[in-house]
Amino acid sequence: MKYSKVNSLVPPGETFDEKAVNEGIWMTATHLDAIEASLQSRSSLESSNQTLTESIGTLTREIADMKEKNDRKKEKIKELEGRIEELNSKPSGTGTPLETREDPKIKEKNEPSYSNSESPINKWADSKLRRKKTAVTP
Repeated sequence: MKYSKVNSLVPPGETFDEKAVNEGIWMTATHLDAIEASLQSRSSLESSNQTLTESIGTLTREIADMKEKNDRKKEKIKELEGRIEELNSKPSGTGTPLETREDPKIKEKNEPSYSNSESPINKWADSKLRRKKTAVTP
């Protein structure tokens, strides 16, 4: 068929005679309604296509931006890894010397607390156990 798309628009029960093209075409209101509906859907499809094309352009730009950001982050990671390698290759140094002193209280505590009869906890325990107040020797 030479005019397959036009023929597909012909409503059921109607016919389209290709021979009539040179002699003029007789179209009914049904033919025009079918053609108009097809043109309307095509217009709607073109509008949808335009919207989708714009969306594709926007998404393509966003993808390019994300790839650029990703590349910058990869460069920063490489830079920081290089800095880590540089620091790992250097000696750590002597550090900070700490000043140490002897605790004077340690000299006073020669006797463990459990053997001190004057300790408040031992006095309390003695009163509960009804013991004499004698020191326990280790």
